[in-house]
Amino acid sequence: PSMYMTLFLMILDEANQCWNCLSCGHPPPLVYQHGELILEEQFKSTGGLPIGFNTQVGLTYNAEDECQIPCVPGMQIVMFTDGLFEAAHRGTGEMCERGGVDRVFRKLRQAGDTRDMARRLIRAIDAEGYRTEADDCSAITLDFVPINGYACYSISPNTDAVRSYAHRISEGLLEVNWPEKTAHAIELLIVEYINNVIDHSHLATDESIDLVVRQYGDELGLIFSDYGPAWDLETYRTESQQTGSLAMRGRGLAIIEEIASALHFFRIDSQNYCMLNVKRDWQTANETEAVPAGAG
Repeated sequence: PSMYMTLFLMILDEANQCWNCLSCGHPPPLVYQHGELILEEQFKSTGGLPIGFNTQVGLTYNAEDECQIPCVPGMQIVMFTDGLFEAAHRGTGEMCERGGVDRVFRKLRQAGDTRDMARRLIRAIDAEGYRTEADDCSAITLDFVPINGYACYSISPNTDAVRSYAHRISEGLLEVNWPEKTAHAIELLIVEYINNVIDHSHLATDESIDLVVRQYGDELGLIFSDYGPAWDLETYRTESQQTGSLAMRGRGLAIIEEIASALHFFRIDSQNYCMLNVKRDWQTANETEAVPAGAG
């Protein structure tokens, strides 16, 4: 194993709206177009040996090994390691196989909840009796949806600027007939998240927090980024709950998690990112009503 590895490589070709892909001994993804499985035959006829192993037998990769996946609305891609479809059933010993991953993913999609699909896919396969703990079981899901609106903001690290931009975004949502409670919840979410960044990052007055807002059908996607120091959300939440000086910010983090339907934090190079979604019907999907914007 230390001499070779499998890899599935996807490079986005924005000009041609497709993914150029190369499988190096790795399981190809499941690709769905409007719920139907596609490209299965193409995957069978392309790809190569694992990296490292191919050089031992004198083979190299070339253009004929590549395949293309179109990047269009209504498409879902499920990538996973071989441990997932090789997972053996605890009772029968049979492997889950590619068909089993496909079946479980379809079931999850039919339920209508798209949040945290990769994690839920692995848990659902395990719940059906397959030993996902016996090998590396990892998954990534991509969901392509049309963008109905797009806006970028660069926000100064002070509370007045934050509240002003958050209110503008809320007003914009009301203008396109988003529910009032959802618009106000998004305003509150923006205020709470950026105030957490200001508290933690200590950005200079000439620096900024960037925000990209995109509407995907009945969901709003928000991507925050800043150049402050790295921080661990879980650690910060714990500290917030344990220390009086951070108690209010800890409450803010709880509000964010209550409003967002999906929430992801990561860091690339020296930049922090937070990606989250809010559903249009947030007020009916959550039992707890949003606290009025401006609180705490």
